[in-house]
Amino acid sequence: WRNPQIAAPDPSSLAFWASHVYSITLPNLTYSLNHALHGFTPGGYHAVNVLLHACNVVLVFMLLERLGTLRLFAALGALIFASHPLVAEPVSWIVGRKDLLATTFALGAIYHWQNPTPTRRTDAVANALFVLAAFSKASVFAIPLAVFMVRGVSRRSLFAVLPSLAIVVGLSIFMAASPIAHLAVQQEGAAPFPFRVFQTLGLKFSLFFPPFDLRPVYIHDAPSWTNAIVLAGIVGVALLFVAVTLRQSRRSRAFAPLLFFGAALAPGANIIPMTHDVGDAHLYLPLVFLSALIALALERITTRLARPVRIVAAAALPLTLAPFCLTQTEIWRNGVALWQHTARTYPNSPEICKLHAGAYALTDRPLDALLHLEGCAERLGNRRAFLRAMLIAAERAGETEKARALRAEIGP
Repeated sequence: WRNPQIAAPDPSSLAFWASHVYSITLPNLTYSLNHALHGFTPGGYHAVNVLLHACNVVLVFMLLERLGTLRLFAALGALIFASHPLVAEPVSWIVGRKDLLATTFALGAIYHWQNPTPTRRTDAVANALFVLAAFSKASVFAIPLAVFMVRGVSRRSLFAVLPSLAIVVGLSIFMAASPIAHLAVQQEGAAPFPFRVFQTLGLKFSLFFPPFDLRPVYIHDAPSWTNAIVLAGIVGVALLFVAVTLRQSRRSRAFAPLLFFGAALAPGANIIPMTHDVGDAHLYLPLVFLSALIALALERITTRLARPVRIVAAAALPLTLAPFCLTQTEIWRNGVALWQHTARTYPNSPEICKLHAGAYALTDRPLDALLHLEGCAERLGNRRAFLRAMLIAAERAGETEKARALRAEIGP
C-alpha cells in the first residue's frame, strides 16, 4: 500500500518497470485497477487471485489435452494442480499474483506454441502472451528454450521463439543494470555455488510431498556434500537430467512436461545469490508440469482397469490433497498468522521477528509491532538490531516520548 506505482502508476518512472528484483509491471497494473475500483479493501484483491487460479486450472486441462493426455487424466492433472497445497501461497497471498499472472500467460503461450499445425499467427500469439508473462515474473524466462527443444532443434523452431528469447535477454540486461536489482544480490552470507543451488532445489523438491510445509525457509546450515537437503537436490537434478536425455523419454508424451518442469524450476534455482538462500516456495508454475507427469503416470498404471475404477483412482489423489491445501491456506490467510507460524521454526531469528512486527504494522497495529520488537530485543539480547524498526513502530503508534528516547539511543 506504500508503493506509489499502485495508487498512481507512472510509466515514465524506472520504478514502474523495475519495482522489484525483476519486472512485475503487469501485476502492479492489476493492483492499480483493484485500487481504482475499491481502494485497499482486501476482498477484491483476493477475488482476482482466486479467479486467476480458476483460469489457470482450465488452462492446465487444455494444455494437457494438447500434449496428448487422455481427457479423464487431463482433468485429473488439472484437479491435482487445483488442490495441491503449493497453490495456497500464491492464491491466498495477494502479492502472489505475479505467480498467477505469469502462469496464466505462460500456459497460454505454450498452448499456442504446441499447436499441432503451427503457423506464423499461432507463434505470434504465443510470443505476445509470453511478453505479458515475462512482465509478470521472471520465473518464465526459460520456457522459450524448453519450447525450442520440445518442437525440435531447428531453424523453424528457433524463429518461433526468437522474439521471446530477445525479450528475456533484454529484460535480464535491464534488470542487471537496475540499481534496484543490485540491492537484492548478496555475495556474503549466501552458500557458495553450487551448494546453494542444490540446497534450494532440494528444499523445493521436498515441498511437493507431505507434510507440504510452505513457511518461508532460511538456510543457516554450513554447506556440505553430505547435507540431506543438498543430496536431495543432487539426486533430483540427476534424475531430471537422465529423464530428459533418455531416448525412450524423448519419444514419449512425458518429454514435454519434463522439459517444461525443468525450465520452470531453473530461474528460481538460486544460481545468483539473493538476499536469502531460500525464500518462499514459488513453485506454482513447476506444479503445472509435475501435475501433468503424475496424470500421465496414473494413465499408464490404470490403463487395463475398468473405466469406473479409473475414475475412482483419478479422483482419490485430489481429494487426498485438499485437506493439506486448506491447512496451508489457513497459515497464509494473513501476514500475522504466517510469521507467527514461521517464528516457531526460527524463534531466534531477528529477521523473522522484524517481519512478524511488520505484519502487525501493515494491519494498522503499530503498537503491537512495537511491543513485539521490544520482546524480541529482550529475548534475543540484541537490542541494537531492533532499534530502527522500534523507532518506526513507535512513530506510527504515536508514542512520541518512546520515539524520542529511541532516537537518542540510536545516536547520530
